Amino acid sequence: MGKKRRQFTKEYKIEAVRLVIEEGRRISEVARELGIAEALLGSWKKKHEEGKAEPLPGKGRLSPEDDELRRLRRENERLRMERDISLKVELIHGKLYTTRQEAKTAIFDYIEVFYNRERRHSYLGYLSPIDFEKQNAA
Repeated sequence: MGKKRRQFTKEYKIEAVRLVIEEGRRISEVARELGIAEALLGSWKKKHEEGKAEPLPGKGRLSPEDDELRRLRRENERLRMERDISLKVELIHGKLYTTRQEAKTAIFDYIEVFYNRERRHSYLGYLSPIDFEKQNAA
């Protein structure tokens, strides 16, 4: 039978982070003392420093705002994919091409002009490559 995961209350997490921040102790020291992983304490500290309204919800649950944000991002990505598929069907599959070269040109334009440049990419923070370059050029 698998090992049951430990659950920590919000108060426990806040106190653990307080030991690191206010008392200036090292994460490794506090984690060893409390019998928890350093990475876990580090993630609690990071969430605390991000200043979220509910930075450390108890029992591993997301705060209502984070849960809603996650749901909306998933829905947004699904809608983007549906839109992209519709554009692909409209731009490429909806046409009859008279020559093979005409089809190749249309597909190349779709990939190079729309898909690679305008489509939003999750690894770029849901920005298009052009918007990402503009944002990071400064």
